[in-house]
Amino acid sequence: MSSTDEKLKNIYMIGTTPYYDSSIQTYFEIITIDKLPPETDGLYKIIKRMSTTKLSPFTKEKNRCVNVICDPEDTSDYLTMYRFGAFISYIITHDYKINKPMTNFVTNPEVRKNGNLDDILFFIEKM
Repeated sequence: MSSTDEKLKNIYMIGTTPYYDSSIQTYFEIITIDKLPPETDGLYKIIKRMSTTKLSPFTKEKNRCVNVICDPEDTSDYLTMYRFGAFISYIITHDYKINKPMTNFVTNPEVRKNGNLDDILFFIEKM
């Protein structure tokens, strides 16, 4: 494996996806990660795979599996923006940093208008 492939393997996209909690009949934006880190990584411990459900009977969206990040202090809850600071602290203590060049690229308004990138928050990478 080339060093570029190895580096890309350690970069993760952090984003959001809508989620309907039927028990309290409320919509939330939950925080997601594009792929699972190795099982030996501390980040793996706060990720759960879940199947999304169709949010509206009027759309053609399909159910899909997503990797949801859980609240690091209570892994029975999905992470939302209300507890985002706990996630930032968690990734820093587990040797991750925000990849600024990739994040700046996808958050550029010119790039966003040409693609479906609104759900991307930033990229992290293992140090």
